[in-house]
Amino acid sequence: MPIYLSTVEEGRSNEAQRTMIAECITEVHVDVTGAPAQFVNTFFQERADEEGGFRELPKGKVIFVNGNIRFGRSAEAKAEMVERITQGVVAALDCQREEVGITLNSGPASHGMEGGQILPDPGSPEEKAWKEMEHA
Repeated sequence: MPIYLSTVEEGRSNEAQRTMIAECITEVHVDVTGAPAQFVNTFFQERADEEGGFRELPKGKVIFVNGNIRFGRSAEAKAEMVERITQGVVAALDCQREEVGITLNSGPASHGMEGGQILPDPGSPEEKAWKEMEHA
């Protein structure tokens, strides 16, 4: 369910850099939330559009990461995710922290589906049972 759409300034990244960013986002999301890696979706575009949430990159940014995750993650978990993703983006793009924008939007688990099943709330007994089923 987690979907990360990264808008990068045109001509500012190459495939290897985007791969590094996607791997970083996936690793951080999995590490912090315990979600299976195959559920983390990362997308890139080189020009901003209204579907991405804005008409152009915010002033002074070379990348803006818009993450959509399940509601219920703690403020500490989200802060850790933002910090670690920022570090990974800075390393991949060789840019300044101030040039990276990240937002995490939360939606109800019931608005997402993986493997044909509605996602359970994070930390719920249903999630525990669901994870055990997935790895059995």
